Amino acid sequence: MAPEETLGGTPAPAPAPERKRSGLLKRLPFFVFLAVGLGLWKGGLFPQERELVWRLSDERPALTGLEIQLYDGEGHLLKREEFFFQAMPAQVVQKVPLKEGHYTARLFLTRPGRTTTEARTRDLEIRGDEAYALGL
Repeated sequence: MAPEETLGGTPAPAPAPERKRSGLLKRLPFFVFLAVGLGLWKGGLFPQERELVWRLSDERPALTGLEIQLYDGEGHLLKREEFFFQAMPAQVVQKVPLKEGHYTARLFLTRPGRTTTEARTRDLEIRGDEAYALGL
């Protein structure tokens, strides 16, 4: 009996040709997932680590202390850091996870020989870049 025939003498249907998926089509779900993830990561929807570089070199007389408070657009405190100096550095770097948007920084500067601190306010607009150079 020929392999194409069944017991009843009628020919068996020919086997369907195997469809081979191309390599790109096999990987398409992975690439779609990767593109969506990259879009969400860089899209500003989620906080990304931003580097705030506070330039101190313009401050005279020198500072002995600096307090930085960072607030979101609704006035919620996001981060508070204090720095104390023996010798004042040229800059202070903060790494903060921030979404794109409006922020307010309140700065409190301590100078040698003074009992009070000097308060300053800076408005920040975070858009796209990962590092921001800021003066006091």
